[in-house]
Amino acid sequence: MKKTIIENLFPIINVFSVIVSLLLLFRQMYTEEPGRGGVSIGNVTYSLKHAQRKRDGQTIYYDLERTVPVFRGDTIRTARDSEAEITFQDGTRLRIDQVSMVILNSEKQNINVELKSGSLRAMRQDSAGSSGSLRIESQGTSVQVQEGDIGLAAQNGGELTLNVNTGRAVLTGRSDNESGTTMQEGSVAHVTARGTQVAVQRLIPVAPLDGARLIAHEDSAEITFRWENHDNNAVLFEISRFNQFNSIYTQRVVREAGLNLALESGTYFWRVSAAGDKSGGPELSKAMKFTVIANPAPRLFSPDNGALIQSPDASALVDFSWSSNPLAAAYEVVIARDPEFKQVLQRIECASSSVTLPIEQGRYYWRVSTSATEPGAGMTSQSQLFVLEKKAAAPVLVRPIGNEPITQALLADEGALFIWRQGSNRGASILRISRQSSLTDTVLDRPVEGNSFNFKQVLPPGRYYWSVSANTAGVRSEPASFLVVSTEKPVLLEPESEIHILEGMPRQFAWKGQTPGSAYRLMISHDRSFSNLAAERTASRERVVVNDLSPGHYFWQVQELSRQGRVLVTSESRGLVVETVELPLIAVPVFPRDEETIDIGQTGSLKFRWVRTAGARSYTVRIISTQGNPIHTFTTERTEYEIKDLKRFYPGEFLWTLTALDDRRQGSPVTNRFRIIYERKLGAPVINSPEEQYVPQ
Repeated sequence: MKKTIIENLFPIINVFSVIVSLLLLFRQMYTEEPGRGGVSIGNVTYSLKHAQRKRDGQTIYYDLERTVPVFRGDTIRTARDSEAEITFQDGTRLRIDQVSMVILNSEKQNINVELKSGSLRAMRQDSAGSSGSLRIESQGTSVQVQEGDIGLAAQNGGELTLNVNTGRAVLTGRSDNESGTTMQEGSVAHVTARGTQVAVQRLIPVAPLDGARLIAHEDSAEITFRWENHDNNAVLFEISRFNQFNSIYTQRVVREAGLNLALESGTYFWRVSAAGDKSGGPELSKAMKFTVIANPAPRLFSPDNGALIQSPDASALVDFSWSSNPLAAAYEVVIARDPEFKQVLQRIECASSSVTLPIEQGRYYWRVSTSATEPGAGMTSQSQLFVLEKKAAAPVLVRPIGNEPITQALLADEGALFIWRQGSNRGASILRISRQSSLTDTVLDRPVEGNSFNFKQVLPPGRYYWSVSANTAGVRSEPASFLVVSTEKPVLLEPESEIHILEGMPRQFAWKGQTPGSAYRLMISHDRSFSNLAAERTASRERVVVNDLSPGHYFWQVQELSRQGRVLVTSESRGLVVETVELPLIAVPVFPRDEETIDIGQTGSLKFRWVRTAGARSYTVRIISTQGNPIHTFTTERTEYEIKDLKRFYPGEFLWTLTALDDRRQGSPVTNRFRIIYERKLGAPVINSPEEQYVPQ
């Protein structure tokens, strides 16, 4: 049947739609256009580990890099042990803690931030040249800051904690009036469903400062904790990985105003608590966040210390690599003639932890230094020695190597191919084959042009060694060994002899050859002499899957082939029986389902549907009443049927039986029960005439 123009264009339209969709996805993932508004409201000035950003109107988060701009509508999220810092155009800094999410919104000179989860710290100076303010919203509560340093944490159950470190803040809770509560420096507020409680801190953490980033040059760092305790009572010191302290990392009772503790790299929160007055419970200090950042010195990988690098030329490209540093903005590779680095030859700066440099022959020392993003965090590695000397490159043997077996039949038929790479040699090479690893008693010793030689000579079974020498440079490759083995037939593995398999079922034929990389021919025949082949497959591996054998008795065998396709050796043969199997005719009704109710007042007809059964040619449907009275019977080749004449169908229960049939069999009937109701809904009455009526009084 001739296709229409639309049908011919349909594949092209599909391909075009896929391309457009991919382009739109690529644009969403990699475009640098902002979401709402085309002007940047600030920049990312710090990010640690897994901090990500999603633009307004998009669904994909991507890693947040330092110095990239942020825009109105951006969503920033952080994972565990991760954080990010945003500096807005007026100098306001927003530090986003681990496991947190914020949405950035700004209007004119005002900065609006929505804290969706986690915690943050905001630092703003009124002298920044802006007449606006900073407003943070979270869970129905807003905090407005004109100048100061505040911390806000959203806790489980909808609770909030606000700490005013410096300056002032106006807190408007869920039940507060429009003017809100003005909080002074050193105060803390807890916002719950019961209301807002503001208190002045008597326990004041001093060090580490909130948001401090501490550098650990080893696996851990010794951290000094200090606080002010106006009551001079014993306090409970606590450290947690989470700002809600729902899991305590360590805790201890301390009578002094500080202690020292060794901590490994990661993000932590610490606080102190003491018994409160008679009217309240224990007093908690502000939770202080700090991060211990591992800053190990780079470890030099390559060239290794004392490495000897040989090159056939006066200079060579040398690969330098070392371990990366999380605080490194750049690396400086220094190469010198002396271990004190007074005679510096090269000083290269790079952004990655590897570089390739041209080096002339000589004895050198090298080391790597980091330029860090944090003050005082630069590190320098230990120095390592390497030597570059000129030496002609020996040929490199390619095959046969690693005791690779070579059959006598292959040597006699077409020979074994010996391959090598030339090295520095540009002329003829000398190929030697021997029974000894010292290559003293040779069976072949001859010059060869090029980088390969086809050795065609039958050798006794055993282990042999071979090597290639550069005729002009005088260097010889390391010897490699190979095995000459007597010719053996491929060993048949599966299927087993005279096994019975089902028609149409995929079956794997597998065997074990003698020579790796050989080609094979699988033959399946109706007779033992293999004169009437039913199937033939050529394979480069030792297995083949066959699934197109008709019922009958077969024999199969495998031939190992040479590179030219000639038969080297043939395996024994095995018998095989393929049987046919009849699948049961099982009908599967779809509609009406068992115990389903049908409103014929709405449908106006009865529809029956079922799944096509494998092997079925037609289907018979019988509809009877629950008393066994026949109502309707039909036979069809389709998988659906509709009854529009509903005179014999009344409200009540019925049974329908579905039977699948082929040319000579009838499947088992399947019966479903269904219920008919008649609930035709009448519309509102409409008055057609007369349009106006007059009623005498």
